[in-house]
Amino acid sequence: MDRFTLIHTADVHLGLSGEAFGARAVEHRQLLREAFVRVIDRCLEQRVNLLLVAGDLFDSDRPAPKTVEFVRSQLARLGRADPPVETVILPGTHDPLTEGSVYADWLRAGLPRHVHILRDPAGAPVALAEGEALVHGGPGCLQLSADDSAAFNIGAIHASLQLGHLVTSREPFLLPHDIAETRMNYLALGHWHRFGDYSTGGVTALYSGSPEILAIDQTERGHAVQVELRRGGLPRCERFVTGRLRREQAEFNLADYDNEHQLAEEIRRRADPELLLEAVLVGLADPSFHYDAEQLEQTLAPDFFRLRIRDQGVLAETELTESRYPPELIVGRFVRLMEERLAAARASGSEEDLRIETQALQLGLALLEKKEVL
Repeated sequence: MDRFTLIHTADVHLGLSGEAFGARAVEHRQLLREAFVRVIDRCLEQRVNLLLVAGDLFDSDRPAPKTVEFVRSQLARLGRADPPVETVILPGTHDPLTEGSVYADWLRAGLPRHVHILRDPAGAPVALAEGEALVHGGPGCLQLSADDSAAFNIGAIHASLQLGHLVTSREPFLLPHDIAETRMNYLALGHWHRFGDYSTGGVTALYSGSPEILAIDQTERGHAVQVELRRGGLPRCERFVTGRLRREQAEFNLADYDNEHQLAEEIRRRADPELLLEAVLVGLADPSFHYDAEQLEQTLAPDFFRLRIRDQGVLAETELTESRYPPELIVGRFVRLMEERLAAARASGSEEDLRIETQALQLGLALLEKKEVL
């Protein structure tokens, strides 16, 4: 065998509660399923030898029966291919192999011939292609070693990688020399939800990232990785899109708008049912420009898959002059009072108090000047 192909995915998190997505949580869980279907579709279209899941296929070690049945039905598609697409699954941190877990149930009931669970904590390999390809890995196993008798050695590890002095997890973590010492032809990494190439010492090691966005602050679309291994050569790796959702961040300068309606329309121009938008309000707001960021977010939310408005705007206090707002007028007295309250909010160091007082000043000025308040 001179060539071996595989698709590497990880961190699918099927059954994720999706609390961060609020009212869209159910829809988000469906998108996770659809992304996994695209991974299966790609396996069949490209007629690869192996689907390798590097941990956290499920979001729990005891997923709902409907979720388990969905996965079984998708893996059965791989089994019906001619030849079948071998499937190797590494238990992760969210779906560990424990007593009573989904993987324990599968092992007890018996797996389809083309499905394999990496169950040995010492990383004993699964032999494929009549032993010419070995897939190494096991629950919590961070140290793997290639077998020189095999044409292709493929490893799977679910863990964080220590970068310099930065440790991103309290759980056991990989070091770059751990990657190099595996001597694998390809090392499939899982646990980080974004793509990353951490090849070291001649070992190609990639985090595939999750196939669909899992959190509202995740900056990349969902991907998986297709890998081609050839005897005596470096792997050829190709990322391919599997997710529908995308995330963007955009700034809106409050100085560019006369009222909340204009601001709302500008944000709405980006409306997209597959977009997670973080709208950041910046710049100097005219004191008479009243807006409520929280209410604006609620109003515009249906136009996006998820909308978050972050208010970093600053009140243009240089315009709160006595010539503009004479102290003998009610509006002038109101301005002086609010200036005191703003000063107290700054002194307290509370951003929430400052936000409330700023909005109170804007609303009060708008009402006193008989301007329309949305």
